[in-house]
Amino acid sequence: MPGALSATVLPMAERIQRQAGEPLVLAFERLMGLMGLMGLMGLMGLILVAISVETLIQGIKQLAHPL
Repeated sequence: MPGALSATVLPMAERIQRQAGEPLVLAFERLMGLMGLMGLMGLMGLILVAISVETLIQGIKQLAHPL
């Protein structure tokens, strides 16, 4: 199933990036990378993911603020 999701999202990556904006896409990239490392890093990975989620939330707030 994850392969199907990747096959769907990958061709639309540039459009998603234009619509969402560079900061939001970068936050998601960091979050996904950290989630991949969680198995290797244990608790440290969980802490880093929590920080990434907070960064993502702050970015969404900044994007929504002018609206």
